Amino acid sequence: MSSSVIERHPTQLLSEALGAMFPVVGASTAGGVLSRMGPMEWEIAQNRPVRVTISVDATGVVVALDGPVDSPPAWFFPTLQAIVGLLRLEPNWNSYGSSPISLSTAELALAFLLETVAGSVPPPAVVPTTEGGLQFEWHRNGLDVEIEVLPSGDIQFLVADLRSNVQVEGDPRNLLPLQSAIDELADS
Repeated sequence: MSSSVIERHPTQLLSEALGAMFPVVGASTAGGVLSRMGPMEWEIAQNRPVRVTISVDATGVVVALDGPVDSPPAWFFPTLQAIVGLLRLEPNWNSYGSSPISLSTAELALAFLLETVAGSVPPPAVVPTTEGGLQFEWHRNGLDVEIEVLPSGDIQFLVADLRSNVQVEGDPRNLLPLQSAIDELADS
């Protein structure tokens, strides 16, 4: 009896994460991911989810995008460059037992950002988390927006509106506060 290992593609992980985030339509997300259609509009993209594959070796970095991405948004390359720099972190990079960032976490993060962040939004600050996750931060227009992608595939967000002193932590069943904040982050 032989055992085989089934590898899951980052898009599959994203679909599962979004399925967990939207239990009412969980079955519908099995073949696709949530896709940003415009201000306050989302739909389940069944046929062509965004897929990101990153390979890093001594000669450089290769990134493959597959799905409904005509051309990467302006924030993509600075964000990718920051992520690639963080992929080089060794275990215990902070001398307190931190974990390195995995390629699958980076691929999941980029796929989620491509699905949710408008092209007119400036590049985020990219920060490693001690657990091996990635955090993306924008501090602009009176808003603090943070998206954290965990190595487990979970995605969390925080929106703090400094103008009204209102803070919303990511309810996995409702991305509308995140989408509204992202729309306000866009360049005017």
